Amino acid sequence: MRNLSMRWISLTCAVAITCCLFAAKAQDDKKAGSGQPDMDAMMKQMAEMGKPNEHHKALAALEGDWSVENTMQMAPEAPQTKSTGESHNKMILGGRFLQGDFKGDMMGMPFEGIGLLGYDPMKKKHVSVWADSFSGGVMTSYGDCDGSCKTITFQDELDDPMSGKKMPVRYVYTIESKDKYMMEWYEMHDGKEFKSMTIVYTRKS
Repeated sequence: MRNLSMRWISLTCAVAITCCLFAAKAQDDKKAGSGQPDMDAMMKQMAEMGKPNEHHKALAALEGDWSVENTMQMAPEAPQTKSTGESHNKMILGGRFLQGDFKGDMMGMPFEGIGLLGYDPMKKKHVSVWADSFSGGVMTSYGDCDGSCKTITFQDELDDPMSGKKMPVRYVYTIESKDKYMMEWYEMHDGKEFKSMTIVYTRKS
């Protein structure tokens, strides 16, 4: 009887010790984060990465009020048409995006558009977003700048309403001076690229 009691006591102690060991390990795992990222460190890293940098500073030079002249050509053999307007540009969201509010005319009709230019530090790419009163879609493109951030080139594909197919496009922003910049738009027609639009921005005095 005494031996049986001793065996029960030994078994109970063994179970208790095992439970204590598992509990201690679980506590250590919890302290180590159980493989989860440290939230404070992650938030600090995101905040640091999201700070405006030299790309945003280059865009900030385009703040202000601008007179706009637009030259369009629907096809290589088509005549050019001109229109005018104005754009109010301002940096938003803590200096991370340049918002441009455009008002003018397009092909004889009133036209409004809203654009965003920024730099995505995660993708290490410039980003452009555009929406206007002619279409119900939103265009989002990514691109790269030259070393001086004076030229930004975007590549994208658009839905061609005539063919129903994707049409490659390329558009380039060039900052010529603090008082003048331009955007040139290129499309593919019959396998060849041609410039279908040039928009010149001149700072209002």
